[in-house]
Amino acid sequence: MFAGEKINNTEGRSVLHTALRRPKTDSLMVGDKDVVKDVHEVLDRISAFSSKVRDGSFAGFTGKKLKNIVAIGIGGSFLGPEFVFEALKHASTCKAASVEKGM
Repeated sequence: MFAGEKINNTEGRSVLHTALRRPKTDSLMVGDKDVVKDVHEVLDRISAFSSKVRDGSFAGFTGKKLKNIVAIGIGGSFLGPEFVFEALKHASTCKAASVEKGM
């Protein structure tokens, strides 16, 4: 797993959970892709989006600041919205509701 070997036999791919925990300066090549670089690019985009929501520069359709965010997902598709929730819940103005998983 730590070397990026394809150990997920069901999907025939690497299990890259460890890439999320590696520092930005680290590298993990899987084929011709540096997955640590890719992970940190996404984490940086999540951070930038969260900052814009917090400071009000990312507004809703009406131009007003966002007050509520509803994220619906299943399985792995919920990972991205959960990251955003985790990033936003620490804002001093945020009244974070619990993330519910199940079904």
